[in-house]
Amino acid sequence: MKNHKNDRSNKKIKNTLKQAISCASCMGIVLALLISGGCGTVQSGKEAVQPELSGSSSAVAENMDPLGRYEPEITVSMVHQNGDQTVKFKNGDTFENNVFTRAYKEMLGINVKYLWVASGDDEAQKTNLMIASGSLPDIFMLDSLSQYEQLVKADKIQDLTDTFEKYATAYTKSIYSGEFARELEAVKRGGKLYTIPWFNDYNAIISMIWIRSDWLNNLNLQIPKTGEELFKVAEAFTFNDPDKNGKNDTYGIPMDNSGIESAFWNVFHSYPGIWTKDSAGKLSYGMYGSKEQADATKAALLKLQEFYKKGVIRKDFTTIEDAQLSEDIISGKCGVLFGTASRPYFQLQDNTKTDAKADWIPLAIPSLNGTKQTISASPLNQYGFYVVRKGYEHPEALVKLLNLYNKLENDPSTVTQEYLDVYGSFFKAAPVRLYEPHTFFNDYNSLKSAIESGDTAKLTIIQKQYYENIKAFSDAGDKTFTNRGNKTGWADFKYYGPGGAAAVAETYNKNGLYVYDEYFGPPTKSFISKQPLIDKKWNQIMMDIITGADTAEFDSFVESYGAMGGDAIAGEVNEWFELNQKSN
Repeated sequence: MKNHKNDRSNKKIKNTLKQAISCASCMGIVLALLISGGCGTVQSGKEAVQPELSGSSSAVAENMDPLGRYEPEITVSMVHQNGDQTVKFKNGDTFENNVFTRAYKEMLGINVKYLWVASGDDEAQKTNLMIASGSLPDIFMLDSLSQYEQLVKADKIQDLTDTFEKYATAYTKSIYSGEFARELEAVKRGGKLYTIPWFNDYNAIISMIWIRSDWLNNLNLQIPKTGEELFKVAEAFTFNDPDKNGKNDTYGIPMDNSGIESAFWNVFHSYPGIWTKDSAGKLSYGMYGSKEQADATKAALLKLQEFYKKGVIRKDFTTIEDAQLSEDIISGKCGVLFGTASRPYFQLQDNTKTDAKADWIPLAIPSLNGTKQTISASPLNQYGFYVVRKGYEHPEALVKLLNLYNKLENDPSTVTQEYLDVYGSFFKAAPVRLYEPHTFFNDYNSLKSAIESGDTAKLTIIQKQYYENIKAFSDAGDKTFTNRGNKTGWADFKYYGPGGAAAVAETYNKNGLYVYDEYFGPPTKSFISKQPLIDKKWNQIMMDIITGADTAEFDSFVESYGAMGGDAIAGEVNEWFELNQKSN
């Protein structure tokens, strides 16, 4: 059901192929530990030992039923890597004890024991340390392809090829069918599957801009349609008391020490995290792999530098982390968010609960100087990689957990209203989950038709839930969507409703605005070894220029990019691209 409610899609893109290198800075340590056999405790002349967390399972008979219950029950050690602390549990529930952990026990005979629960920056750090220490739980998620690549090469995670084929339900397999078969093919190594990737249709969480429409109304401003108009709005939100409280306590654009999301760079035709074709038909990195891209990125840096000087972004942004940025959004301190389609389900919804007058609307990413709008998109939109430690007796437990999640949340043939009522609001409590990638535009068009006609006969039970939420919101209060007493359905309305995020994504598709990532192979050898240095240098240059350094530093960085490893990476990327083009 929650094909769009991706809490991981809100991470900032601050360097090349960020998803593939979230732990790149520690890979040298990780690799050394893995090669030395350090996937237990750190070696001291003795064989490493896995932490004794799993229940004894050698006596458990194999149950081939994809949703079959273990008899006797088993205990599985895990970590919860999406433990968003904004989740509002009921009846004393916690991440350790909630509707999902109880369902695992009651329906599958699986007792989950968490080593830790974390999210955001804390999760990334804990995951890196967990891998580096070698103390791996039975089932866990990797944040990046680099982590995955290292553990496969070190033979520390289980081959899941046969396990997935034998235990995945027909519905679970269908998630990876059609155009999304590429998601499994992209993570196979030597023809074997070592992970079940968590991914989504890129349309469902594509980049866009969210803006406080109530602030626009307060200042008698029109909805911006160009980059120039958008930036003027950001300044007005900083200097003109948009919340009308008589205080100088707002600013335009939220940004933290990890940078700013792709939507901002796209305004300037700079494309973080993807490889695009240059004029010669070769692939180059979308931010500074060619002169054209470097010029676009430089212009974006200069605008951020200008905003920093004026106070449109926080003066202390280099020291604040994601949690503080989220708090600024929720408490109504800022009003122009460069984000993704899924944002209504997170900080924006929380802001509307804090301030009854608050309202946000999505905007297509505009361009400057009358140029065509362009939005970067990666068809391989993977958030994480579910894996099983090598040697765990029940690798099929991972597949069963995913099967059960699909039964309760995704599969139209099994989801009931009771399931939606019990599990729907607490999807973040599940340590492993999948999204249904096939239905995004179908859901949008079906809901659009039902909203316009009032006829819900053709809606699935999941679509009806969306419809009822949207109707509960749109029928409450006045038609300007302010001062609404009933906020139920606000997020669904902003996502699937008229003028919502899905409508923006539809505009991108109909008008051919996407610039696609042309590289979707594994991290190359040079990428793994060279990219950490490039990223470290880029991040420092970015922060220095925004806070006032001369752009000559960026020029110098671009000149040295090739020697730092950029040329080697580009060579490997283009070698893959040429082979892939021939095979197609």
